[in-house]
Amino acid sequence: MKTLSNKSKLSNSSRVSHSWLRRLGLVFLSVVQVYWAPAAFGAAAVASAAMFGEKGYLATQAEHAKEMVSQQRPKEAITFIDDLFHKYADWKKTGAKDGLGTVSALAELQWQRAQAKLASGAPKEEVHAAYKQILETTALTDRQACALVWVLGNISFDEYEKAVNSVVRNSRWIDVETMTDKLKELNNWPALKVFMDAVFAKGDCSSTYAERFRRRVGEQDKYDIYCKSSPYLTTDCFRKDIKDAESMEARERFTEAQKKYENIIERCGPHQEKARFEAKVCECFMKAGQYDAAFSAIDRFVDHYKNTDRYLTLQAMIWKGQCRILLGETDKALDIFESLITENPKAEQAAEACFFTGYLYLLQGQFEKSKQAFSRIIKDYPNSVYLGKAEMYLKRIAEMTE
Repeated sequence: MKTLSNKSKLSNSSRVSHSWLRRLGLVFLSVVQVYWAPAAFGAAAVASAAMFGEKGYLATQAEHAKEMVSQQRPKEAITFIDDLFHKYADWKKTGAKDGLGTVSALAELQWQRAQAKLASGAPKEEVHAAYKQILETTALTDRQACALVWVLGNISFDEYEKAVNSVVRNSRWIDVETMTDKLKELNNWPALKVFMDAVFAKGDCSSTYAERFRRRVGEQDKYDIYCKSSPYLTTDCFRKDIKDAESMEARERFTEAQKKYENIIERCGPHQEKARFEAKVCECFMKAGQYDAAFSAIDRFVDHYKNTDRYLTLQAMIWKGQCRILLGETDKALDIFESLITENPKAEQAAEACFFTGYLYLLQGQFEKSKQAFSRIIKDYPNSVYLGKAEMYLKRIAEMTE
């Protein structure tokens, strides 16, 4: 009985031990579940989110969203895109870096969300909010232009103006042509003016943008008036007009150039070279064969600038002498040139006047006086561009008088 009793005790003790082992095992498993399960779950989440780093993943999702919108499933597209953006935001919190093409894919998703909002009949405020995200960019492209036009037509002109200024200010690239075309289609000059003001106020490459607008706007008269009244374009327009006038001169369109220079003179400020442009008017009159107008312009010019711009004053006198030559008034021309040499012997124009004097005396057959004039160039103005011609004519005179 004693033995049986001991066996019974041993059996009971064994059952207790097994019971405790089972309990310890359950506790262990619980601990494993508590500490390992979240880690396993997190790993799965990271593995899922890692797809955002795969090449072309977001672009593929953007195509899916676009397909939903095109198939008139706008609400489904909105849910799909919003969920994608939430997951993307969580992925970015891990410190992950965007892959190639991510920025353009995100921009496409933002655009499709805006289109889906519009197609679903969402409240105007929601559509506006979606377009605002599109406008938070570093480039003004076709999509941003569409968003701005929507704001113009559906919110208010003031909101459009604020949006334009913000987008242009933050953009590294501005598609002037697309935005201009859209506003031209609307025939909305005030909106186009706001856009141009924003672009020129930016101050980057104003002359380049001015030329691009000029080619695109179409209404040249209206655009020219805008340019001349714009505080941002005064200098650019001024330079362009000077360049145009000089180009007209080079193509021997002297009357057009003269009128262009007169227009420039009217807009000259106190610090601009008004004398130079007035001198150009005198020269254009002479080259156009308008000698009476040239004489009047030269006389006014000399009277006004004789004490302040000696160089241009003497150059105007040379032009006056040339006009007399072209009119066949040799003696009057000689009077002008000889007077210039006597009164301004050290001036740069004295060598030119000396050459014309020698040439006119040669035409008259007064070889000795002609010889004296050409010899003076060699003696007094050896660095003049007329030196070679003077030497050539002296040889001819020598041959003619042998």
